[in-house]
Amino acid sequence: MRGIDRESTPSYELRVKAEDQGTPIRQSTALYTVTVDDANDNSPQFAADQMKTLSVREDQTAGEVLLTLTASDADTGMYHATSYVSHYVTSYVTHYVTSYLCL
Repeated sequence: MRGIDRESTPSYELRVKAEDQGTPIRQSTALYTVTVDDANDNSPQFAADQMKTLSVREDQTAGEVLLTLTASDADTGMYHATSYVSHYVTSYVTHYVTSYLCL
């Protein structure tokens, strides 16, 4: 049995039938929609066309944007939010899924 995955199937329809043991048999059906809640099961991926190497002049102005970073994943809600961390950069300016790497 395979697990469920919200990214491939976000909801299911479940039809349930109830019937008695009488003669004649009496029955009814109900249709339920089952929504799959998201889990944090996808890693953020950087855009494929982003540069991986930067050159910086030694007289570059502090605070100048060096690179625009974009990363996202297939999760939703709070699990979709992406943050960026670096130990060698002065600052980041972050806007939802885009971040600007600054000197």
